[in-house]
Amino acid sequence: MAVTTSQVQSLYVAYFGRPAEQAGLTYWTSQSGATVDQVSAAFAQQTEYTSVYGNLSRAQTIDTLYQNLFGRSAQSNELTYWLNSNDITVDRLALALVNGATGSDRLLLDGKVQYATAVTTQLGQSATAAQVNTTYDATVAGQGSNPVTAYYTNAATVALNTTKFAINGDAFQNGNGLAASDAAAANSVANFFSTSSATLAATNAGNATVALPGSSAATALTINGTVGDATGATANSSTLTFTEALATGETTQTLTTLNLGLSNSAVAPTATNIVATAIDSLTSINGSSSSAALTIDTTDGAAGSAAVSSLINLTSLQGGSGNDTLTASTAAAAGTTVAALTVDGGAGNDTIVGTVGLSALTLNGGAGIDTITANVTSTSAAVLTVNAGDGNDIVNVNAAFSGATAAHGLQIALGAGNDTLNVATLTNVGTVSLTSAAGITAANTSLAANSVKVSDFSASNDVLHLVTGSVYTALNNTQASNVTASASLAEATSAAIVAAHANAPTATATSFVYGGNTYVAIDAAAGGTLNAGDGLIELTGFTGGLTAGTNLTIG
Repeated sequence: MAVTTSQVQSLYVAYFGRPAEQAGLTYWTSQSGATVDQVSAAFAQQTEYTSVYGNLSRAQTIDTLYQNLFGRSAQSNELTYWLNSNDITVDRLALALVNGATGSDRLLLDGKVQYATAVTTQLGQSATAAQVNTTYDATVAGQGSNPVTAYYTNAATVALNTTKFAINGDAFQNGNGLAASDAAAANSVANFFSTSSATLAATNAGNATVALPGSSAATALTINGTVGDATGATANSSTLTFTEALATGETTQTLTTLNLGLSNSAVAPTATNIVATAIDSLTSINGSSSSAALTIDTTDGAAGSAAVSSLINLTSLQGGSGNDTLTASTAAAAGTTVAALTVDGGAGNDTIVGTVGLSALTLNGGAGIDTITANVTSTSAAVLTVNAGDGNDIVNVNAAFSGATAAHGLQIALGAGNDTLNVATLTNVGTVSLTSAAGITAANTSLAANSVKVSDFSASNDVLHLVTGSVYTALNNTQASNVTASASLAEATSAAIVAAHANAPTATATSFVYGGNTYVAIDAAAGGTLNAGDGLIELTGFTGGLTAGTNLTIG
């Protein structure tokens, strides 16, 4: 089997500190019977190699190879190891280092090989070794005494090919952001690609913008690095903005995945803001590899139920292990279709805000102490599902309107821990007439369909908190028995509200057991009758009592 382009480029970078010229690359990859060991040994006999390494000691050779491959000197333990590896001859050292690279060394080497391959391809068949070497160095001129090495170890390590654009480094630290020369270098790398280019601009305040053109063949953008202040002097916020604009003649955006692997520097920033708007091709934002606290808002920025999606095809939004703030919506402007979306907070103490519109929305808190806010618009036609997960979580229900048409449009699983469910406004009883001369009948099925379903409620661990101004009144045993014996949920809810009003004319809330569940009925107008616009919560599988001041609070 012939050696691969990547293997040959790795050897060129290691032995010669440059990409392969196309003629040399073609020659070595066409040697069908040659192994990579044999090619490596042949490289060590080339004049270009002996002119540099011929008079070097083994220790000096090792250090030069480390500089070419990884942009650094060999550490003392590494140097000792390779000096004592008597079974590995000098002509095989480069291959051994390439094969053994791990961690940041592997990422750096892979980036160099991708870049080297791009240079070879761009300059074409007629380019000489000298021309390739000159272009390789000139692209990153001004980055240090060794331009190539300095470029790959400075604030922005860029590895770009036709399927992926990645930035690795500390490009977004306050006081250590990208300088103009860094941005120019990134642009120069991008310009080697005929079908893909990118613009990276940043300021020393720790903010950066990555712009991809719509004609790019890139499908994924990966950002790895540190945020905050490397010097430990300040803790200002960092903002990363991603755009994909269409130039004249371009018709399709192509960025589908945004991967974030961000960690904090010496001083964590007050916020790491991720901004990506109007990229209709984007389907996934994945911050699961991040430990920094991410702030990601995929809406238009409006508050509460007014928020609409700014990434209409986004299906997945994931936080990392930090204390993330994630905001999402499946509501949209009239005539716009929005994809169903799942939001995963991750392991930190997360703040998640979700607004459901015409497509389903799922909010998963995960581990940690999470605060999840559920907004349901007046025109919602899809289910909003909240899974609070483990931890002592807080779930806020800001609004659930009677105009929602999805069955059980709001479903909440509290999960393990001591959880609090805050209900601010609840008007989810359907708009159909619930009263007539014959009274409430079993035919009024919309009441059950529109109830807010809450599972995992524990009488000893969890608290249901009703909005300020509510007046909760408990039913006596006789009233509770009569309600439980009702023929339908509608009859039971109506009877409970009537009985509570008889006990206290100002009553706005009561609870009752029916069909194996506990329900909380909210008489919004405190009129003593069940009407459209009232509220109903089903504590699924729970038949215990609600006691004011313990598992039920007001105000």
